[in-house]
Amino acid sequence: MTDFITTRLLQEPPKGLGRPHRVRRFLLVSTLLLIALGLIWTAFALKTGHRELLIGDLVLITIGLATLLLMRLGWITAAIHLLLIALLIWIPTMAFYVSGSGVNNNGAVHYWLFVYIVGLHFVLFDAARVIQTFYVASAVLIFIVIEYNLVALDPKYGFPADDTLFGHGLTLGLVLIAIAVIMRTYINDLADAERRARDANHRSDQLLDSVLPPSIVERVRRQGTTFTQRVDECSVLFADIVGFTPMASRLSAEELVGLLNHVFSRFDELTAAHGVEKIKTIGDGYMAACGLPEPCPDHARRIVRLGLDMLGAIDDFENLSVRIGVNSGPVLAGIIGQQRIAFDLWGETVNLASRMESHGTQGRIQVTSSTYGLLQGEFSFDEGRTIDVKGAGPTTAYLVRDYLEK
Repeated sequence: MTDFITTRLLQEPPKGLGRPHRVRRFLLVSTLLLIALGLIWTAFALKTGHRELLIGDLVLITIGLATLLLMRLGWITAAIHLLLIALLIWIPTMAFYVSGSGVNNNGAVHYWLFVYIVGLHFVLFDAARVIQTFYVASAVLIFIVIEYNLVALDPKYGFPADDTLFGHGLTLGLVLIAIAVIMRTYINDLADAERRARDANHRSDQLLDSVLPPSIVERVRRQGTTFTQRVDECSVLFADIVGFTPMASRLSAEELVGLLNHVFSRFDELTAAHGVEKIKTIGDGYMAACGLPEPCPDHARRIVRLGLDMLGAIDDFENLSVRIGVNSGPVLAGIIGQQRIAFDLWGETVNLASRMESHGTQGRIQVTSSTYGLLQGEFSFDEGRTIDVKGAGPTTAYLVRDYLEK
């Protein structure tokens, strides 16, 4: 029977992956686009000999260069507000002196407010709502005033009659191009953010798969919960490298870690091959269990077969041996805590399995009477012996010899 007790583990993932980088990139693209458009209009002003239009275009280019300078200095917020405020001043000024309102008066400069409104939502995405509202409301108000000539605009320096249609069309064309570039930049950044999120999720999945059993991973992904699971029947194994402490004094840190990695990697392979669940490594100790998180009726046989294969595998490493202890019975298993999560086991069955290892014999597997009772007819054993186990008192233990021939 399994009893689950759940608590929250995984919080909602952070939003806005890479957003500061995207804001800077979008601001850079927008500013460079502004400067490029200013250069195009400068060329038009030079062609038509329109001195006032030329001055206005040079002011626009200066605004763009000042924005780039602030970005270069790392003052991103200042650069954003300089650009937005300066454009709110520049557009109506150009309308008053050059463009006017309506097609008949060459009035197209205020159409840049469409680009303005689209762009500010990307650079002010994280800004306070009141700031966004201020800029949007200001842009809409300026557009309405200019479009419907609510304030009489009679530009002193309008276009020559022959250039009116061309100038109007050029403005509309550049506005559409600017909006297309802005949206394309946004789509590219969105695709990049989605790719980053997928990569992050993939790395997270790999990490979870490496530290948690598959069924537990699915539970964590689906419910985002910690849990404890009472398992009535399972077997627990502890394996400890004999003489590890003297070995540690002879080897360098790199050599010691490399050796442990080779040994435990081999144990990992054997654990997977026998359908046993690795729980954790503790220094030079290795802990595994069978019968959880999914039930397994032959848990004791599998865990002892794993132990015998571990004894065989350790022979491949010069001057190394292990001592193994096994116990069978009920345990409490699960995940607790909020940081460095791990699947772990608790209970007297676990404690006694650890004692079987620490009171065991080098190169042998020592099991409790509960495990011994589950393996009758499967393995041969030495005669049972009584050992004094701390916290449990006199306890009968058996040393495994080998498989029984059938």
